[in-house]
Amino acid sequence: MFGLFRSTAWSKGLSSSRYVEAQPRVRRGYFESRYGQLHVHNAIPPGGGFEEGTPLLCLHRSPLSGRMFERFLALAGRDRSVYAPDLPGFGDSDPPGSRPAIVDYAAAIGDFLENMRFRQIDVLGYHNRLAHRRRARGHSTEAGTTSRARIQCLC
Repeated sequence: MFGLFRSTAWSKGLSSSRYVEAQPRVRRGYFESRYGQLHVHNAIPPGGGFEEGTPLLCLHRSPLSGRMFERFLALAGRDRSVYAPDLPGFGDSDPPGSRPAIVDYAAAIGDFLENMRFRQIDVLGYHNRLAHRRRARGHSTEAGTTSRARIQCLC
């Protein structure tokens, strides 16, 4: 027999929704960079990220960390992978050996982009993070390879 399933609440005239939307997996991890380990907050869509939108890279403002995007990761990670790294010396990332310049932060982000092998990525950032994006776009590693990811800024 075919029919609709009715819960007790429904039969009494109360609406009851048992549908629960799958949430993205919000995690943390570490990636290698020229300054040591780069701590990264990330979210992966419920489907595992195989049929997702363009990945999003979130760059925090100084002196904060990627943790500032914690709630945002759960929202934006529903249909795309989202990454919020702690820049070297911030959050749980290893600090560089000397006081870094903006180009050093961009190099660390470039290392992350190279490790992840993105074909395309969107960037969301604060204030001087536009400079990171511009430098990461032309980033070349010590081995001489250049990042080929198409970088779209959502600044």
